[in-house]
Amino acid sequence: MASTTHGTAAEAISVPTRSCEQATGKNEEGCALSASATADVDVAREKGNDLYRRGLYKEALEVYTGLIQELSKVCSTEPCQEEDGHGGHDELQQKLAVLCSNAAQCAVQLKDWVEAMGHADRALRLSRGSSAKA
Repeated sequence: MASTTHGTAAEAISVPTRSCEQATGKNEEGCALSASATADVDVAREKGNDLYRRGLYKEALEVYTGLIQELSKVCSTEPCQEEDGHGGHDELQQKLAVLCSNAAQCAVQLKDWVEAMGHADRALRLSRGSSAKA
């Protein structure tokens, strides 16, 4: 399994990269994150959160945007067009919305207003307007 490294050398974060099927266990019903992929995302997100708490906003932003890119490969439909969602797609969109909100907050701290707006807008679309953080 290949991996992508995000952050500084001291804060290297390895996010496993897999094909869509490997990462999701995707089936006819739609997207679903496997348990190991969910755990990998949660661990990497927590490392991004730790970087943010320590004031390392650029490094945290790199972690969050890397995770956003990897999860976006899993299921490119955003937001899901089906009213009730399908499979684990709602869980994926929820994780993406949180990551986008976190990335937006990092961009605000870095005073990159355009990037902040882009991430916040995507978080709102993914959460269908229900994200208090965005």
